[in-house]
Parts: sequence; structure tokens; C-alpha cells
Amino acid sequence: MKVKITFYASLKEKTGNHLWELDVPDGIRCSELMGLLGDKFPEAKATLERSALSSGDIYLQPDDIIQPDASISVLPPVSGG
Repeated sequence: MKVKITFYASLKEKTGNHLWELDVPDGIRCSELMGLLGDKFPEAKATLERSALSSGDIYLQPDDIIQPDASISVLPPVSGG
């Protein structure tokens, strides 16, 4: 199944992508998706491990199953001052 991935902030820079489409197995969990992204973008792996996933206005948990044709946002941690 296809999943649309949107990277933000530092992940956009580290992956060289803002929007990316990925073929993934049916029934893939969020944690497995993050592992695939870390394998595809090793320079972003450390940031991905600390990032959150969302679909629409819902934050996803590691055990959540990605739905077919989902649009997933990958949100890196933020800091402020």
C-alpha cells in the first residue's frame, strides 16, 4: 500500500524531502514505518527515533496500524528559548 509522508523542520533538511511517497506492507505499525524511514534516511535516524507521527489531527502511537493511503506527518522534537 502507498503512504504519503510529510517531513517537517530539521527532518526536511536531513532527508532532502518535504513530501515523499512510500510503498509499505499492509498492516504496518507506526514503529515499523519509523524503522523503514531510518533505514532509508540513516542521516536522520537519531532524529526520527525522537519524532512523533500524526495523521490529520491525531497523534499516532508506536503500535497503531497505518491505514491504506494514509497521509502521515513526521514531527521532529522542538526546542525553544
